[in-house]
Amino acid sequence: MPNGSVLAEPLSEALIGRDNTAALAIATEHLRQGRLDAAHAVLRGVLEHSPGDLGAVNGLAAEAVARGDAARAQALLEAALASDPGHAPSLANLAGLHLAAGRLAEARLCLERAEHLPGGPNLAGLRAQILAAEGDTAGAIAILQSLAAQAPGEAEHRFNLAVLLFGQGQLAEAEEALRAAISLAPVMREAWHNLGKVLLRRGRKEEGIGCLRHALMLAPGDPMTAASLADALLDAGRPLEAEAEARRCLVVAPGAPMPSLSLARALSAQGRGTEALALIARVVRALPGQALPLLALAHAFAMAGQPERAMAAAQQAVQRAPAETGITLSAVEILLRGGDFTTAWALLDKLAPEAEAGVIALDDDAIEILRFARLLPAARAVFGAGPFAPLLAVNGITLANGPPPMGAQPPIMLARQARAVGAETPLRADPERLAAWAKALEGRPRPVIAIACGNEAVGEPALPDILAALGTEGTRLGLLAGDARARIEEAPEMLDGGEWVYQPEEVAAAMLAADVVVTGDGYLGHLAGGLGCRRLAVLAPPMGDWCWGMPGTAAPWYPIATICRATLTPQGLDWRSALATLAIAAGRWAED
Repeated sequence: MPNGSVLAEPLSEALIGRDNTAALAIATEHLRQGRLDAAHAVLRGVLEHSPGDLGAVNGLAAEAVARGDAARAQALLEAALASDPGHAPSLANLAGLHLAAGRLAEARLCLERAEHLPGGPNLAGLRAQILAAEGDTAGAIAILQSLAAQAPGEAEHRFNLAVLLFGQGQLAEAEEALRAAISLAPVMREAWHNLGKVLLRRGRKEEGIGCLRHALMLAPGDPMTAASLADALLDAGRPLEAEAEARRCLVVAPGAPMPSLSLARALSAQGRGTEALALIARVVRALPGQALPLLALAHAFAMAGQPERAMAAAQQAVQRAPAETGITLSAVEILLRGGDFTTAWALLDKLAPEAEAGVIALDDDAIEILRFARLLPAARAVFGAGPFAPLLAVNGITLANGPPPMGAQPPIMLARQARAVGAETPLRADPERLAAWAKALEGRPRPVIAIACGNEAVGEPALPDILAALGTEGTRLGLLAGDARARIEEAPEMLDGGEWVYQPEEVAAAMLAADVVVTGDGYLGHLAGGLGCRRLAVLAPPMGDWCWGMPGTAAPWYPIATICRATLTPQGLDWRSALATLAIAAGRWAED
């Protein structure tokens, strides 16, 4: 039990009716720490003694938001404004609620009403958020930069700027702004939380997890932080730790939706799909008007190998929140996983109906680049992707100079250009490099199988196990790096292709010169898929990147690939089923 929690409730009871300001401060601290039931009790107590206390009503609205009940929060704030139409905090909070739900006109109306009140709070930060949501990112950033310059000691301005930069994909700038906020306010939980999310997006998993742990230390029961930490641990391949964090939060905040959904994801990742579905179903029933639980249900159905139910739940989520871009994009990923491209294109068209929305911002993330590389010629301008410039140049794709402009589209918006997946022209390798590899492999026993996986350090099956599944027919070509390459010495029959994994244009030529390519589900798998390699086997978890589809051996995004999926256990991935699928495929290759 956190220090002070034994005394907090008796103290608040003593203050109620005598010093409501102090009682509300205690309720606010309960909310900050995630103690929602304790906060509710204090706020209800204040209202029993002072029925018109709008601070308590706003506190109950904040509690409802923390529980995921936006409809109840809106009703409370509207009741407060019916009592006092000029209550600026209620107007500001209602504007924020409308903004979160994508109701921009209503948000702006509330903001303008609050701004016209004499002596009201400074709402420039909220105005910037609304401008950004309306597409005026440059105007929003200008406001926040001006606020930060006018008050250099105010951490909140730097935090708001960081959130906006993060939303625009400017990760380095967002990290810098968050670190500045933390230097000014070291106990600002929200800054630590968002710094963790930024670092995770930048691929610095352990640093990101560390920041989320620090944020949770500052607010031990905060449901959003606990859910983010659990999800980060799950993404790092640590489902048991993810389950423990989610359960720990639910002790403090029973029934909180976000940790409940994180717990369900952790259970799914351990192969406990029945438990996960039951848990998500309870959240869906508790929050019938919310989109996020339905989206979690879609993921659980996908994990359970029920694509039709998964795609139906995803579409229901969009219907519940048609204005929320994040919900729509997540639903699109489910639809692309299941191969319902027609519906996915329609949803993406609604997000960016204008044909000129072809300015694409890549953040040098290899998977983000390669999953869409074969569609990049459809873009008007491409920013980023520096390490892949030589490979893209061979395919007629020139990178634009400088940072991407405001409003550049995320790469997934390119997906709508592929009206018939698999029909577009695959990536090409450099002709000279391809000829050199073909000559080097000339006369070798067929099939030539290029192996670009086997690194146990990143969770792949061991190289000797992969070689055993492939049998002895043909020639083995290793396109390996690190620990996996060192193990080539244990397989003297295997050719060492060198550490070409660090030169995408070279490994692309080697893959196309081979008869078969075997990869993991990382960037080399996406490279092979984009190249349209003649035969491709991908060793993958049951539910990895959306491009690899749902459980089964097919991936609609890469129709040439055979997906060899591991199974989930509470101890982690079990690769035996994947290797058995690989062995069956190897038998077919030997016969061809």
